[in-house]
Amino acid sequence: MARYRRLVVAFLLLVGVNFVFAVGYWLMQQGRTNPDGSEIDFLQCLYMTVISTFTVGYGEVLPIVTPTDKIYTMLVIVLGLGTMGYGVSQMTAFLVEGELHGILARRKMEN
Repeated sequence: MARYRRLVVAFLLLVGVNFVFAVGYWLMQQGRTNPDGSEIDFLQCLYMTVISTFTVGYGEVLPIVTPTDKIYTMLVIVLGLGTMGYGVSQMTAFLVEGELHGILARRKMEN
C-alpha cells in the first residue's frame, strides 16, 4: 500500500501546485481584461498554468506585460517542471519496483 501512497502523493502534489499557481495568476490578473475586452476568469488562469507546467507551448493565454508577470511565469515553469519530474520519477520507481518485486517473487517460488 505504501507504493501506491507515493504515487497518490505525487499526483496530488502536481494537481495542488497547478491549482496554487493558477490562483496566483488569477490574483495577478485582477482588473485586467483579455484583448477582446472580456474578463479573465479562473479557468483561463488554470489553463495558462497547465500549459506552462507541461511545457506545451501554445503561447501566452494571459496578458504577460509586467516584469512581475514574467518572473511569476518563469517560476511557474521551473517549479512546475520540478514537480513534474518528481511525479515521473515516482511513477518510474513504482513500475520498476513492481517489476523487481515480481522477478524476485518468481525466483523465490522457483527455488
